Amino acid sequence: MSFLAPLFLAGLALIAGPILFHLIRQAPRNRIPFSSTELLDHSQPKTESRRRIQNPLLLIIRCLVVALLALAFARPFFPEQSLSSASFTPSIDRVLLIDMSASMQRPGVSDSLEESVREILSAAAPQSRISIFGFSDTVTPIVTAEQWQNWPIDQRTQLALQRIAATPVTDFPTRLDLAIEHGLDELARLGEQTEEKRIAELIALSDFAKGSSFSGLAGLDWPNETFLKRIQVAPTPPPVNASLSWAGWEWNAEQQLFAELRLSLDSPPEKPLDLSVQAFHAIEAQPLSQPVTAVLAAGKGFVPISIPLATGSDELPIRFELSGDEVAFDNQLYRAPRFIPTVTIALLSDAQLADPQQAPYFIEKALKGIDNPRTRLLPVDSFSTDADLTIVDKPLDRQSLQRLRSEAQTGGTAFLIVSDSSKEDTLRALFDDRQWQIDETLDQDLRIGEIDFEHPLFEPFADPRFSNFANINTWKAPRIQFPDSPDIRKLASYDNGSPLLLEAKLGGGTVFVWAGDWSPRSSQWALSSKFVPFLYQLCLQSIGGPPPANNLYLDRALLAQQSIRADQLPITRAGMYQVEGRGNAPWLALQVDASESSLHPIDEDEWDRLGLPEYDPSRISQVAQSIAAASSRESSQQLEERQAVWKWTLWLVILLLLSESLLATKPARTKGEQAA
Repeated sequence: MSFLAPLFLAGLALIAGPILFHLIRQAPRNRIPFSSTELLDHSQPKTESRRRIQNPLLLIIRCLVVALLALAFARPFFPEQSLSSASFTPSIDRVLLIDMSASMQRPGVSDSLEESVREILSAAAPQSRISIFGFSDTVTPIVTAEQWQNWPIDQRTQLALQRIAATPVTDFPTRLDLAIEHGLDELARLGEQTEEKRIAELIALSDFAKGSSFSGLAGLDWPNETFLKRIQVAPTPPPVNASLSWAGWEWNAEQQLFAELRLSLDSPPEKPLDLSVQAFHAIEAQPLSQPVTAVLAAGKGFVPISIPLATGSDELPIRFELSGDEVAFDNQLYRAPRFIPTVTIALLSDAQLADPQQAPYFIEKALKGIDNPRTRLLPVDSFSTDADLTIVDKPLDRQSLQRLRSEAQTGGTAFLIVSDSSKEDTLRALFDDRQWQIDETLDQDLRIGEIDFEHPLFEPFADPRFSNFANINTWKAPRIQFPDSPDIRKLASYDNGSPLLLEAKLGGGTVFVWAGDWSPRSSQWALSSKFVPFLYQLCLQSIGGPPPANNLYLDRALLAQQSIRADQLPITRAGMYQVEGRGNAPWLALQVDASESSLHPIDEDEWDRLGLPEYDPSRISQVAQSIAAASSRESSQQLEERQAVWKWTLWLVILLLLSESLLATKPARTKGEQAA
């Protein structure tokens, strides 16, 4: 038997009370003389050597009452062997984070990783829950805790190792901070699934190279009873690693083309190191140059390299190959040729390009000043389905409206210059909405008022140095009444509140409506310094935005900024890729992030500054004992509440008190009957 509150057993000392009361015998104080005893001789009373208990059964009952009350307050229960703290072992939740980044491709790393993972999984207790994730610049689940628990116990380790082997190492960079934060979230998720107190271990297996991103770990709120274990699975010391980076194109006086590279080492060599670099066509694998040798002197960390190439090679996809370096994962450098897209513009107008008093004249001059993207202006009044942008400066007939509407609905861009009420029917027919209304042109001095600088057309002017539009005068501008629709947005207005520029969605395309004329006699807009940048932004919007960079480090965040999803190509390795269906960059060159080339491990001082909990087996043992003790107390309380021995003890006390009352009154009745 065990007790929840054993201190109450001290109440057993109160048993001495009934015993003392039964042993105390007091002589009567008042003597009553009887006549029949007057003739008797006085005699001394006999003294007894010990006192005798007159009613031992009553004493026993009273002692039992006191003892049982003390026992009931101590909350007794009968323990089960399975709940004893000596046999209780706290369960463990483990999350394994396995580095799958570029630097883990070094020779010998995979074997060391497999050995470490096998040791961890084989030593896991059957009741432990284990989740396994691979990480680089994102985190990928390999084995979930639910899968681990559903597998046969004797096959768990082998099945997990098979899944890890089937998860390829990528060329993406190492986001160690992202992985650890994800691991903590997984441990929190596992903890929410049970009320049982468990030890949480986060085990990271990586080379922990200096190039890893770990700044996000500083000041991380670390949960109690959660431990981080770092297992380095890379050779120590790491080999000297060389890598390539791009410096640019150069031409000498004879117009000879050179590719300028920089060959760097993650640490200066102790002895001279001979390396060579050669250029190849990235797709056809044909050599484009002879190998160029570079010698890195002892103690020197980098050296520039110039590789002579044939004229026009800068328009080819190129792969530069580094030889002589024992670490090969970063020995390639890819270079995609610069791609400048072309924007085809159709201008529908009754005016001629040579007329300096009309808008087409200024549109043509402005487009000639735009070189990236290239612009191709079709002959005036030539409608083309190949046009990326259609500028309309006249009323359209029914056939032209149908074609323009069809182009806009399929993703095209149209820009309508509304100079007077003659364009009202064009607007109504284009949007199939008669709520469009154009008031007559008023002769007045208007200036540009409010502008939405968050829109891409005006975003370049958001800087206070360029945001002043108030000095651009407009003398003739109609007032446009437009439907109240979420698909129509006012981007700019005149100082009298009437709209200047509207953006309307039509199917999958966009239609811009400008209230006013671009001719010099009606407005200063085409003569202002804002006109060419505005037209440039309009061209970019018609092809889906600025041309994306086509020479990038392999990083999902950088790809996302270029609206490229790595899982759509798919991309896991550095190399040359062709992005189909974008209409912008046909070639995309991706390099291994330069940070991955730094293979030396993170200094312990850096870890100390992060303030992460160190893996301490003695501390884990203390926590395990604390959890075991707490779990034993909780189990004991649940068992005591289920057995409720104290209730039966109280019922027994009540029965004993009734018996005690009967026994205590019986001698009194007997004496009364004898006296009668």
